[in-house]
Amino acid sequence: MTRRMFNSKRRETVWFRSKMAAYYAGRGRQPICPHCDLPVFEQDDWDECHLPHAPRAFGGGNGVEHVTVGHHRCNMLDAAQNVVPAVAKSNRVRRKHLGAQKPGMGPHPMRGGRRARFKIAIGGGTKPRLTHAQQHAAFMARRYGAFTEPEAADHS
Repeated sequence: MTRRMFNSKRRETVWFRSKMAAYYAGRGRQPICPHCDLPVFEQDDWDECHLPHAPRAFGGGNGVEHVTVGHHRCNMLDAAQNVVPAVAKSNRVRRKHLGAQKPGMGPHPMRGGRRARFKIAIGGGTKPRLTHAQQHAAFMARRYGAFTEPEAADHS
């Protein structure tokens, strides 16, 4: 059993693949960070980072060809400034097209709106919002009056 240089086979593979890509591109013997365009040394803090045109959230990085080596700090800055806002926007657009985002569907229901516990009466004031079963029971009581079930007669 050989000891791994970077604790895992995947990290080692990404490191050597990035190192060879930089060498064949004539950029030196160290991998190049795709964010700051500076070399990444073995003793630096580095991450497996996805290429800027293919972030993992949008399907990039499923294979090793979209993953390279980048500085940890550069990768975190890119994620905070570019990837996270783009993913949030795509999630908002998806929710909008699915119909989950409509007026009045925010985290706080509008006062007296459909989702509120109280409704505003026409003459002013508020009334508690009833369930359909409660509304039906109130309707039946108004229409037929409050009636009780007849007592069971004793046939003894």
